[in-house]
Amino acid sequence: MFGSRTNPAHLEFDHFECLNCGLVVNQAMALVAINPADGDMLGVVHIHADPNYEKGEYAILVRSDIKGRGLGWQLMHTMIQYAQWLGLREIEGEVLNHNKIMLNMCDELGFAISSVPENPGVSRVSLRLERRSGADEHVLSNSPPSNPFAH
Repeated sequence: MFGSRTNPAHLEFDHFECLNCGLVVNQAMALVAINPADGDMLGVVHIHADPNYEKGEYAILVRSDIKGRGLGWQLMHTMIQYAQWLGLREIEGEVLNHNKIMLNMCDELGFAISSVPENPGVSRVSLRLERRSGADEHVLSNSPPSNPFAH
């Protein structure tokens, strides 16, 4: 259902691929927005932390037919909150230059935006994060953190 309501041009995921590529389960998290009325997926944001929990790479996709209603903002805020909770020092992503809405959102959220010399159609966005006290506990124990959003 998600794919049928998403414009194929939006499926570029603004580079929904990890630069680190060696996916380790306790270093990756996908936050999925589900419509409670019918169970349809509305959007997803993914974050993948490096092995030292210093930096994370994110990607986001919101269903085309509901863009402009604030879901992207909510997913980004939740992902940033989760990254801070993990103790990451920085998050980054790549955004296609024609995606002005996402670039504007990143700018308003405080991300630094820079060009990618090897790919002129892409901008790199990065956000420095404040490290929370106690955030290293899961790294030192070499176990995944518990979910701060679980009830």
